[in-house]
Amino acid sequence: MMLMIPLTYVFAAFSLALAVLVWRNQTPRWGWPVAFLIAFAFQEFLVGSRFGYGWEWFREVQPYTAALLPPLGYLAFRRPSFDVSASIHLLPFIAVSISVPLWIEAMDLSLGISNLVYVGLLVRLGLRGPDGLAWVNLNNARVAVSLIWVVAAVLFVSGITDVIIGYDFLVTSGANTGKIAGAASTGSLFVLALLWYLFLRRRPVAVDTETDQASLFPKVDALVRDERLFADPDINLSRMARRLHMPARDVSKAINQATGFNVSQYVNGLRIEEACRVMSETNTSITEVVFQSGFNTKSNFNREFLRVKGVAPSVWRKAQA
Repeated sequence: MMLMIPLTYVFAAFSLALAVLVWRNQTPRWGWPVAFLIAFAFQEFLVGSRFGYGWEWFREVQPYTAALLPPLGYLAFRRPSFDVSASIHLLPFIAVSISVPLWIEAMDLSLGISNLVYVGLLVRLGLRGPDGLAWVNLNNARVAVSLIWVVAAVLFVSGITDVIIGYDFLVTSGANTGKIAGAASTGSLFVLALLWYLFLRRRPVAVDTETDQASLFPKVDALVRDERLFADPDINLSRMARRLHMPARDVSKAINQATGFNVSQYVNGLRIEEACRVMSETNTSITEVVFQSGFNTKSNFNREFLRVKGVAPSVWRKAQA
């Protein structure tokens, strides 16, 4: 008899592999992202074991791991390392721990509300764009923002489902739980597409004109250019702010107000300037230019070059010959 492997086991294995990859390849070590990936893998294992093999006793554990996922998902983007002040995010876990023995019917409502609260926090963070992730490498900021919306979509669908299931348990003792879960899985793709649409259509955040942040830009620009911070592939907003002895928020606003770009676009613009200088003055290959100018992948370099110059690097170089 062939052993059937639940699809959730595949998701769990992928999450664990990604956790190892993140842990081994990031400096400093990212505690919260790794914790979120491990918790997600464990939750997927529990779901697969319960519904794939009928191990019903796992349902006793599921609510507790489900309560940890929204806070961990938020903290994975909010801060890179562990911090005692993050203990406030244990409240969803505490709420579930209280509701299970005292009023188990309210457990799903508690989980649903928790998920939706953290969806709101993630959406708020995502709307700030790359500048809201000061600790993230600028080369990876675009991907990180995209992942925020993916996690927010997953938590949104899960939260709405938990709220409806909780209400169904209160009214019908769970008679419609199966139908609700099925409808939730069908609607998850629609919700994800909707959130992506809102992300792409978002309006830029208005700049506070009462404080002339643009007056700080010459200092920022001088540091980034003179010390060639743009050529560092690991540069991020936090490191720039520390070098300037300024709050990251002020650095971000200064760049935005003076250039109309976010920090990532501004730095990539300087990298493209450097790439053009090297290509026009030397015979250095485009592949070498990519890394000399601060990019860590050729695809990112080509995309940003096209955004800034309107043509591909090779076309631009031929035109300068």
